[in-house]
Amino acid sequence: MENRQRQILKILYDAEGYVTTETITRMVGCSPRTVRADIQALKKRIAEAGLSGLKSKSNKGYWLCLSQTDWEQLTQELDAGYRQEVYSLGAKGQYPVLELLLKNGTVQMSWLEFELYSSYKNVAKCVDQAESWLEKQNVRLERRRGQGITVCAPVHWTRLAMWSLFCELEDQTQGEGGTMDSIRRFLGGIDLIGVQKTINQAEIRHHFHFSYSSYRRLVFLLVLAMLGYRKKEDYRFPFEEIPQGTFEAMIGAECLEGLQEFYGIPLSGSEMPFFWYAVASSEILEFTDAGQEEEYLFQHEDTVRLVDAVIWLVEGVLQIDLSGDAILSGGLRNYLIALNYNLRYGLRERSAGEESCTSPTDVYVACWSASPILETAMGTSLTEREIAVIASHFASALERKNICACVGVMCSLGVGTSRLLCEQLKRNFSRLQIVDVLTPRDLEKLHGAGPFDFLISTVPIEKSQYSGDVIHIGNYLRRQDILNIQNELVYVCEKKLHSAGQKPAASDYPLFDPELVFRLDGVFGKKELVHKLCSALLQKGCVSEEFEESVLHREENSSTLLSGLVAIPHGLTEYVLVPRIAVAFLNSPILWDGEAKTDMIFLLALNFDNRFGAKQKIMGFYSALISLLENPGEFRTFREISSSQEVVRYLEQLILLRLQES
Repeated sequence: MENRQRQILKILYDAEGYVTTETITRMVGCSPRTVRADIQALKKRIAEAGLSGLKSKSNKGYWLCLSQTDWEQLTQELDAGYRQEVYSLGAKGQYPVLELLLKNGTVQMSWLEFELYSSYKNVAKCVDQAESWLEKQNVRLERRRGQGITVCAPVHWTRLAMWSLFCELEDQTQGEGGTMDSIRRFLGGIDLIGVQKTINQAEIRHHFHFSYSSYRRLVFLLVLAMLGYRKKEDYRFPFEEIPQGTFEAMIGAECLEGLQEFYGIPLSGSEMPFFWYAVASSEILEFTDAGQEEEYLFQHEDTVRLVDAVIWLVEGVLQIDLSGDAILSGGLRNYLIALNYNLRYGLRERSAGEESCTSPTDVYVACWSASPILETAMGTSLTEREIAVIASHFASALERKNICACVGVMCSLGVGTSRLLCEQLKRNFSRLQIVDVLTPRDLEKLHGAGPFDFLISTVPIEKSQYSGDVIHIGNYLRRQDILNIQNELVYVCEKKLHSAGQKPAASDYPLFDPELVFRLDGVFGKKELVHKLCSALLQKGCVSEEFEESVLHREENSSTLLSGLVAIPHGLTEYVLVPRIAVAFLNSPILWDGEAKTDMIFLLALNFDNRFGAKQKIMGFYSALISLLENPGEFRTFREISSSQEVVRYLEQLILLRLQES
């Protein structure tokens, strides 16, 4: 049970009669919608306790009529359940202590013992661990005999410590993968709708989108400002005055005004710097208006120049031209702008080494080589995590280049050693494609240089045995081996990059899934069919629950039937989590638009988010669909395919063909 629900229950019990929703709203400080939801939850809890007595009457409100004995029974059962729920993510050790300290400000040791069902000795140990954790967040504890333990720090740091705690709790307990509901529960069930609506309106008004992780963090921080109003916190920005007239200041001011209007609370003007910081340290994913983006870049021209310098240095190390990659420059620029604000006015999200680098070794090393100019510009050292994030941008750019070296691996120490060696090579070099694994006996089969750009071998090979380039290494990768392979890789990829007539390969993003291809018997209604396909996409994690409603709403406003043959229903892109297309072949045609029928449906869950790299494939799908509609024979061939795997294979090949032709 949430604290707010306990408060509402006490209000109802203390009243001598009916209490209106408006009265409860005013006393608790939340929306009427939240109060009504809490009342329903309380009714369920009371019924589960085997009691009744919570009555409701139109125009009068709610009345809780319980005897003293029933009230004591109910509170005892609710208290027992509350202590099991109070730590929203079920963590142990220092984390419940941290949660209670940061949420309450001051606690008594005896109360901690009671809440944690533990001895004084164990609680004292957890408090010591919590104190050490808080010191890293710029927060200290003050212990006074008879007055308990008090959190001592500017509100700015306690709020950021709360976010750090929430993130660690999710990591420790493997939370629900970053849902808004986990934030709502952690913060006592507060209504997030107004905060989300305020941020969404700012994004729409100024033509940009936050990255999801930053959007989620921004929601959390703004909710803390709301809770600070309820707790009468005295917020003071612990740095110099914030810059005025900037993009971030404008968005922060609009968010503050939006929350005041939605929740009807007078947030203090002293909160403005916190709103500015929360927005400024949030990474922007993209702009949808060139004019707005140009104005934003003008305000951050120093970072624009810094990104150009970093790209120039890294591409020099890798010996590959990345200067024309707008996705790389834009993504890196937006990350560094947000990172710079957070390093100057906030906390690092994770400590160094806590998150491993997933980028290939050559890219990671190249990005480390650029760290001096980054650290000079930002005035602080960068951790492995921050370098790893920067490296991921460059690794993606290299993937878009789609340039790799085809190699053979020769090993004489058995299958286990050769497989381990191959895995080490794959992990360290993303641009290395292992074509074949050989033994010395296979040398006789190779003619000339074979199908390889070069050969990696653990055994000596003479030129008379193999005429191509050979990199000799040990049975396990050593530092010098990595450097030698890196030098050869740079040479090969540079040669391929500048070779005449090179064309980029088509995206290999999987738009289709055999488990999302259906052959359906029986008679279906339009809504029933849409529900079936949307449910399949939802179960696969491709869309959110709101997607189906947006599909049906679009169908009400416009027809998605093409040439009387195929329907392509689709929903709003904001509800697409992973781009996919569901396909349905119907044995009985379905009424789709008035009297018009169809027996083939492509339900499109698509967006052009750069994170997925699916844009090229999506454009290829539309081209392939036009090809099917314009060629009746080809359409019949496709319509008669029976296997789901063959349907996917046919569509993928057709898309590839259309992309190559274009």
